[in-house]
Amino acid sequence: MSTYSQQVMNVMRDEVKPDINAYFESRRMAGSLTSDQSGVALESNRIAVSYFQGPSFVAIAEEFASAADG
Repeated sequence: MSTYSQQVMNVMRDEVKPDINAYFESRRMAGSLTSDQSGVALESNRIAVSYFQGPSFVAIAEEFASAADG
């Protein structure tokens, strides 16, 4: 069984899925579906990992939880 914290993070991930999917589709439709690290074109059916330069999801979630009194 998952912890309360894990359950909350799962819900938060579910909430941002539409935004993530919309961003992916906008890049694909614009022909800019390339690796942000290498610039190499990516195949939309073979995307396994995406890299983001910034705070991790966990760090964002923990900051949100802290701001909302845990």
